[in-house]
Amino acid sequence: MGGADKAANGTWTSVVNNYFGFVYNKKELKQAPTTWEELLDGRYEDKLQYSTPGVAGDGTAVLIKAMHDFGGEQPALDYLADLQANNVGPSASTGKLAPKVDKGELLVANGDVQMNFAQSRTMPNLGIWFPAREGGEPTTFALPYAAGLVTDAPHSENGRKLLDHLLGRKAQRQVSEIGGGFAARQDVKATDADAIALARLMDGVEIVEPDWNDIDRNLTSYVDAWKSATAAERPARVPGDRRGRIRPVLTRLGTSVRRGSGAPVHPHVRQELQHMADRRPIESWLTDMDGVLIHEGVPIPGADAFIKKLRDSGKPFLVLTNNSIYTPRDLHARLNRMGLEVPIENIWTSALATAKFLDDQRPGGSAYVIGEAGLTTALHDIGYILTDHEPDYVVLGETRTYSFEAMTKAVRLINGGARFICTNPDETGPSTEGPLPATGAVAALITKATGRKPYFAGKPNPLMMRTGLNAIGAHSETSAMIGDRMDTDVLAGIEAGMQTFLVLTGLTAPEQVENFPYRPSKVVDSIADLVDRV
Repeated sequence: MGGADKAANGTWTSVVNNYFGFVYNKKELKQAPTTWEELLDGRYEDKLQYSTPGVAGDGTAVLIKAMHDFGGEQPALDYLADLQANNVGPSASTGKLAPKVDKGELLVANGDVQMNFAQSRTMPNLGIWFPAREGGEPTTFALPYAAGLVTDAPHSENGRKLLDHLLGRKAQRQVSEIGGGFAARQDVKATDADAIALARLMDGVEIVEPDWNDIDRNLTSYVDAWKSATAAERPARVPGDRRGRIRPVLTRLGTSVRRGSGAPVHPHVRQELQHMADRRPIESWLTDMDGVLIHEGVPIPGADAFIKKLRDSGKPFLVLTNNSIYTPRDLHARLNRMGLEVPIENIWTSALATAKFLDDQRPGGSAYVIGEAGLTTALHDIGYILTDHEPDYVVLGETRTYSFEAMTKAVRLINGGARFICTNPDETGPSTEGPLPATGAVAALITKATGRKPYFAGKPNPLMMRTGLNAIGAHSETSAMIGDRMDTDVLAGIEAGMQTFLVLTGLTAPEQVENFPYRPSKVVDSIADLVDRV
């Protein structure tokens, strides 16, 4: 262990290393900012936010790094006072900033490397960078995850065994691949793809060590000086308002206020929830296919009018399906035969979401695939090699003919070290004869045989929704999701931050809605009830 990675008196030690950093939106910014001074540019007005020093630990780190880079307290405070013109306002949680950056609500925010690297697996627009002074080199400092043993604590021997395990060579080599962090032990060098990516990210970044004794003595006065310099407790500006209007601040530093509608919500499932009145107008639409637009190969009344209204309006939209059997071209032809004119580029499948995820995680990798053309084509298109010889992944999708031989091979490859990925968790699928076993059911069999749970890329994983939104250049706060299932469509829409509409033409009956701990924004009889909302 390095000297800075453990207490001199032996009271604690780092178990996973981590570093302070910033994030930016890679879609909106073709390259990361490089200097603190660049953030003063007008393009970042209402598009920049950092968590509050003295409230969030990473916010305090912003102040500490600025003091280091600018050469002292006063120059740092002078800069942060100037930066306040672009700052959206206080934030008590660093974890809430990265999703805003990924969606384009912010261009830049603070964070830390381990958290942001892990988040980038499901937030494709998230990039990591380290600010420098103009003409200087980028810097950072360690924010380790530390642990220690409490004197005379019960079960101290088990605690010691846990620490020994966490600091063992095997666990330390897995830190980057499992958690996106850095090994605390200097004599352990991981060689997995994540470790290589993290090393490349840190290349050329100077790691400095602040004077922690000085910060420990004077942190309160530094935070007070920051508040005074930035007028942090004055009313915050409304994001997007460039004329200087203000709104009352609902949160003071270190406190929070609950905001309610002031009216009870009636339990009837068709009642529109009160909070929808506070939402921005819907500018883009995502809709499930089976149970919403079609049922057992027949268009649902109103589906043709809804699709035509979307196309005539010019609003971005996607038709989504967890079914990975068909390519978008196949689905386009099927829908067209039913009178639903959906362009190929407006179709998003769990196979495409899976391919996008794998391309982000391990570009140019290899996979053993159980599935059909929709999945194999998507993986070929991102340059993946399909093989049963030491593949990086076993990828399970939908197929009409699950074979025992293929499942046996999948079990052996997973036991041999391949990572287990599934296109979707649906346990059954529709057919004219009744429900059929689907990907989720077969995944359960493989999990039982291997002890390894898969990562599901399709609904309800919000990853599928976010990658879909990115594909059409839409934002969740002005988008809506339509579905017939509470456990996939509605849940995915809620977790992605969208308005949600449940239709009763598929798998969910009205009386089942109240069985779930979450609710859609509105329940309607069918897609026909939403035509006038477009």
